[in-house]
Amino acid sequence: MKIKTFIIAIISCLSALLLFIGIINAQSDSLILQSEIKKENFRLAIVETNSINNDTLQTVSNFKRHSIYAELLGSSIYYSVNYDYLLRIYKDNIKLAVGAGIGYISLFIGAGPQRNLLRAFYFTPEANFLFGKKSHYFETGVAFMTGIFHGKCVHVHFCPSGRVGYRYQPQKGGFLFRIGYTPVFNMDLFGCCLFGASFGYIF
Repeated sequence: MKIKTFIIAIISCLSALLLFIGIINAQSDSLILQSEIKKENFRLAIVETNSINNDTLQTVSNFKRHSIYAELLGSSIYYSVNYDYLLRIYKDNIKLAVGAGIGYISLFIGAGPQRNLLRAFYFTPEANFLFGKKSHYFETGVAFMTGIFHGKCVHVHFCPSGRVGYRYQPQKGGFLFRIGYTPVFNMDLFGCCLFGASFGYIF
């Protein structure tokens, strides 16, 4: 009888020990699984963050910088063919467009015996800040037209001007449009109010 009771006690102890070991193993497996899930979630979060950052950087950096366009009136007073290059100042919200335009005119001035053929070649460097995002910008800046006029004599004419206007400049390139108020400031045309409109291509 005592032997039977002793065997039953041993079996009970072994069963309890095996049950305890099973519980410990189950908890250990659960902790390992939770740790693996946390690691995987952390890895996915890093991948997603990097993907967002890369997309943002790509959007910021891959804008088209070169523009060619024709302007009627505006900073060159008559017309001009222009090129400018965009520099990013702050993200995609502030840019600087630096460029220049050229033009040529030939016209008669005066009447009768005083009629004279006037030819002029002019060069207009220009710098404008662009404030906005995506495709739409407020544009403001300055230009300085230098014209060489040839009639009865040759003379050089300087004509500084300002600009306040709107510029449509898609980041991916394509059609460019801008319109602006371009007051001219010099001794002959001080405060002369002119407007200019431009059409061109971004690449």
